[in-house]
Amino acid sequence: MTRHAIKSAWLMSFLLSVPGLAAGPSGVDEGWWQRVRDDIEFADYRITRTDGQSCQAVNRAQRLIASFRDDGVVVRPEGAGPGGWEWGVSLDCYGSEAALSIAENRVEIVRGPLTEWYVNSPDSLAHRFTISSPPPDRHRGKLVLDLKVTGTLRPSFVSGGEAVDFFGAGSVSVLRHGGLEATDAMGRNATARFTAIPGGVRIVVDDAGAVYPITIHSVATSAGWTVSGDENGARLGQCVAPAGDENSDQFGWFVAAAGDVNGDGYADVIVGAHMHDVGGGANANRGRAYVYLGETSGLATSPAWTGSGDENNADQDVAVV
Repeated sequence: MTRHAIKSAWLMSFLLSVPGLAAGPSGVDEGWWQRVRDDIEFADYRITRTDGQSCQAVNRAQRLIASFRDDGVVVRPEGAGPGGWEWGVSLDCYGSEAALSIAENRVEIVRGPLTEWYVNSPDSLAHRFTISSPPPDRHRGKLVLDLKVTGTLRPSFVSGGEAVDFFGAGSVSVLRHGGLEATDAMGRNATARFTAIPGGVRIVVDDAGAVYPITIHSVATSAGWTVSGDENGARLGQCVAPAGDENSDQFGWFVAAAGDVNGDGYADVIVGAHMHDVGGGANANRGRAYVYLGETSGLATSPAWTGSGDENNADQDVAVV
């Protein structure tokens, strides 16, 4: 049997195993499959530039879209349109000039001795500060950060100041800013709490005896969020087939039953996520496909090519056969 025939037979067994793809298809290394899934999920949480001064994060697990500038963040519900709620947070009364940078799923805003940073992940939109030295105007034994809050939500402080729930027009909380804690350079916890101030929220940290730098952690999450299966119903891996020679104009509809995309003698694989939302918001259910190239050591774990639909609800790659 030729190498091409062996590869084609392997791919046929791969296709026959599709119903079990969530647990890893038959004939494919489970570790490779999990790395592929993790890589695709992580890619959806990367921060992207929208222009020279701002960037955006889509958080499908929390169903949030966050827009960042050097003066703070504005969060909106994913797909809600212009009538949806809005929640903005910016650090108040910290005079140093700010510089914004991004790396993967992290945004940093540096203001002299203070670095404000955000991390976008399925668990939350994490909001953190690292303060390298005590501010000169701090209260005795207290580190205080004032956050200006803008938008359409009203705050309700949880007893003890451990969190703030934000409500829309009704009586249902739509966002929680919580998980507040502070640690010093020695890894010791310092008591931290939220308190109310006019037009915003104050973070108070008892820093008596603490060794700087101090890092303050908090997270923003959709109230009462749940995780059900895969990323926002994308159904990654529901549709899998040999890649063959794809038609770049109508990718996902016409794919050969077997083949070799890059002509190296190794069969390749295409994975469809037909409910994928391209960039979040209005680009709903456009779908995405991922091509993985075969190598001497097996299948690559990073896609060599990806393609997305150009219409909402197109469900691209609902069948990649």
